[in-house]
Amino acid sequence: MSVSGIERDNICIMGKMNAGKSSLLNLITQAETSIVDETPGTTADTKISFAEIHGIGPVKFFDTPGLDEAGTLGEKKKTKALEYFDESDLILLIIDPSHPPFDVEKEIMDRASQKDVQLLVVFNLFDSEGEGDAERILQELPRSKQYPHIAIKAPDSAYREQILEFLLKNYQSKTLRREVLPFVERDKWYLMNVPMDIETPQFRFLRPQQMAVEEITRKFAYAVTYRMDLGLARSENWRQEQKRYLNFLNSIPGEKTLITDSQAMDIIHPWTPHDITITTFSIMMLEYKTGELKYFTDGLKVLEDLHRGDKILITEACQHSRIGDDIGTRQIPRYLAQKYPWLSPENNIDYCFGKACKYPEDLTRYRLVVHCGGCMIDHQKFSARIRRAKLSGVPMTNYGLFMSFLQGKEALQRVIKPYGLEI
Repeated sequence: MSVSGIERDNICIMGKMNAGKSSLLNLITQAETSIVDETPGTTADTKISFAEIHGIGPVKFFDTPGLDEAGTLGEKKKTKALEYFDESDLILLIIDPSHPPFDVEKEIMDRASQKDVQLLVVFNLFDSEGEGDAERILQELPRSKQYPHIAIKAPDSAYREQILEFLLKNYQSKTLRREVLPFVERDKWYLMNVPMDIETPQFRFLRPQQMAVEEITRKFAYAVTYRMDLGLARSENWRQEQKRYLNFLNSIPGEKTLITDSQAMDIIHPWTPHDITITTFSIMMLEYKTGELKYFTDGLKVLEDLHRGDKILITEACQHSRIGDDIGTRQIPRYLAQKYPWLSPENNIDYCFGKACKYPEDLTRYRLVVHCGGCMIDHQKFSARIRRAKLSGVPMTNYGLFMSFLQGKEALQRVIKPYGLEI
């Protein structure tokens, strides 16, 4: 697995104020990762930390505020913490046995059971009576018996080996280590169309492009990049750019596959000979992150039957400056309005962009969600969004699939064929 494409297990530490959540994180990471203090509410917002746990691998920790903090601010913190709950593979519920009542702990256990999320209970013993209190809690909270538990003193480094052994024994990682490009073969040619525009950052490729180059090279295949001049390709002098493009293709010997930026599909599909396999970076990232390519492909069926009044949500995970002919705010709305003249980008389309975007809990007001490739969020967050859509009965599709669909059934079939799918 490449460094740029690393996938981590998400572990969320939860509990009441002053239960020892930050102390537990510091114990595991062997560092002063989080500030520890007796003042209630020291953790003002969820702190995200990265670590490597031998036997588990790379891990992302969410050190959350206490869920029992009162007031409007406390409710806001709790809402945010529960969002991280939904994106986590494991919940570490830390309990101070001497601090009843245990309504918060019961709520977390119930949520873990409802959402089928792994949960481990850590009793943090602040005094000599704590162990007996822990046994009493196990009786008071019957559900707690179904979860593995351990009793430690979180601020004491002598307990570090015990908590690590506890994690290794009781946590089963479900993080899938997918290949970025599963169809890459040794000594084959893989071409990448990178039509840089005004939004492209200087001195680096975008993350999907970096990941593709690394994956192809790692598999002893040949990675070649090409920058198409999309402005020229769509102008009255398009033949000039077409000739340049075909010369490039012809200069590469043997069997080859092309991976393109989604927004170039209107040029790439008609210009690329049919013996060359093509797909898009957005589709590549979608399948790598979630394995849900078929679900997103099926979501395109909604576009064949949109009705007046239907709303669409367009969402991206990254926070780049949206200038020029931006694909999310300009291209996709423009294409939708062309296909459906009654559709108004102002009234029928909502947007949710960037990591700070409050992704809707209930998506039922939308007929379709159009999502980016998700390269800037982890697979857990992406999968949580997919679960919400499925529970709401709302189809989803993806930028790369959408831009291919616009070019017709043949174009759509071309981009999903490398993944063994047919329409």
